[in-house]
Amino acid sequence: MIANCSPLDIMMLRWIAYVQNFNPELKHITGKENVVADMLSRARYEGEEEMILATEKENNREAWCRVNEVSVSEVLPFREDLYSGKLHDIGLYLSTLEKPDGCNDVEFKKICQGAYFFLLREGYLWKRPKQKDGEFLRVVDDQDTKLHLLQEFHDTLWAGHRGVWAIYTKLKERYWWKGMYSDVDLFVGSCLHCQFYSKVRHRDGLVPTFPLSIHFRWVLDLVMMPSGLWGMKYLVFAREDLSNYVEGRALRTKSTENICHFILEDIFFRYGSVGSLCADRGNLDSEVARAFFQHYGVKLKLISAYNLEGIGKSERGHPPIVHALVKECNGRHREWPRLLPLTLWADRTTHCSTTGYMPTESILGQKPIMPTEEDVPTWAIIPWEDGLDRESLLALRVRQLEGRQDYLIDAQEKLKQARLKNKFKFDKTHHLKPKQIKVGDWVLVYDSSLENQHSTVRKFSQRWFGPYVVLAVNDNATYSLHELDETPLRIVVVGKRVKLFKKQAGNSELMDFLDLEREVLEAEEVQYEQQIPARSTMLEYRTASPSANGNCVLRSKSSLG
Repeated sequence: MIANCSPLDIMMLRWIAYVQNFNPELKHITGKENVVADMLSRARYEGEEEMILATEKENNREAWCRVNEVSVSEVLPFREDLYSGKLHDIGLYLSTLEKPDGCNDVEFKKICQGAYFFLLREGYLWKRPKQKDGEFLRVVDDQDTKLHLLQEFHDTLWAGHRGVWAIYTKLKERYWWKGMYSDVDLFVGSCLHCQFYSKVRHRDGLVPTFPLSIHFRWVLDLVMMPSGLWGMKYLVFAREDLSNYVEGRALRTKSTENICHFILEDIFFRYGSVGSLCADRGNLDSEVARAFFQHYGVKLKLISAYNLEGIGKSERGHPPIVHALVKECNGRHREWPRLLPLTLWADRTTHCSTTGYMPTESILGQKPIMPTEEDVPTWAIIPWEDGLDRESLLALRVRQLEGRQDYLIDAQEKLKQARLKNKFKFDKTHHLKPKQIKVGDWVLVYDSSLENQHSTVRKFSQRWFGPYVVLAVNDNATYSLHELDETPLRIVVVGKRVKLFKKQAGNSELMDFLDLEREVLEAEEVQYEQQIPARSTMLEYRTASPSANGNCVLRSKSSLG
């Protein structure tokens, strides 16, 4: 204003001339940064003491007028035993309108300010609504009342065991306490029935594998087929992890002996010993198979139950072969065993989308010659110059082998990057566990057999079993568990079937529930023993001297069978 004064404003010019007699330093300060001086310029008090007394008087008057419309001499009833801390002090102040004993001025001012948001009636505190047309909310501060409300709004028949948001919405329209949502979340998450019948499943992060070289890892899988020529009913596949090369054979029966014959003749006798072979817990989960692999020094890795991702290389690889057989048979389904070798050749000579190389090229070190190249010649079948000596031919072959090592390294790097990319996408699109499971935690195990059932009764089936205690956390995203009596389980459990079990403090219903579940499982086991007598089978393999006694093992749901 002083710098931009109008020359026509005579009064302002006179005031500026008077101020300049004192030689002041003019500095512009915005209104937001000069609130203190701006407030003092509007004060109507002659001194600081008068301002403090007037402020306290105004605060007390407003608190009294807004909270209660009664006389000062009247004392309102207040249930002191239901409140503690700050809410207790606010309730006492609203009841007597007097300063609590042992309270200084700063604390009393905070009590007066907090009392603006509450109302005292019938001995209870009520929270004032934020909207003008809102309802007063009953203030709850004692733990017993909170627990009673949570049980009534969740566990009773009329509540229906609804979720966190539904329970919280009902409660916040009627009651108020600090941390209500977290209390509802904790209570609903620890409900026994909600945990055992919940459909929500969280996953562990994907754990990809990276093959170090050719024949480092083979993956095996068995496919059931329609009855074909020569009585063939099954199709067994073995796929090399790095090159995606496949070996397959039609089988009449899916016995352990036939599968071991296939592995011996089509893999070991052709390529030598391999690093490891991965398969599901089917026919290779026997003493005969373990003795066979131990005899040839090959490590057998069996995936955990209901974990097809562990052999995903084969699970994703054999459907194109089966579909090609369906198309080639053209309705003559019994012809598939005769067409299987040609279909396997087609798969071996198809470029892998991940590495960009043919499986045959990765295994043999050179591209195969297709039948069409005989009719339409290509560079690969043009006759070489006659007269080359053996040394020159060997030198050419050495250069081919050196080039093979280069593109094997390239294929290995491409496969690694592709699997890391798939892991990032998987972890981003799936619900991962919010909290990592550690040794000693109580967990529940999902009954994955319900996924293959289509009856209406399964809607009422219990989906989770346990609780169990984590004995070990393995590197391949599996868990070793034991019962509450420290009896270890026979098999490991994949992470997608495991979730944390949340215990409610002082919940006696847990032990009653576990006793009832144990009685039901024991009754089912006795009934199973009476209906199905134990049977034994004897399997022998010519290269494995020990025989295996495959006595039928009775397993209940509690043992994760």
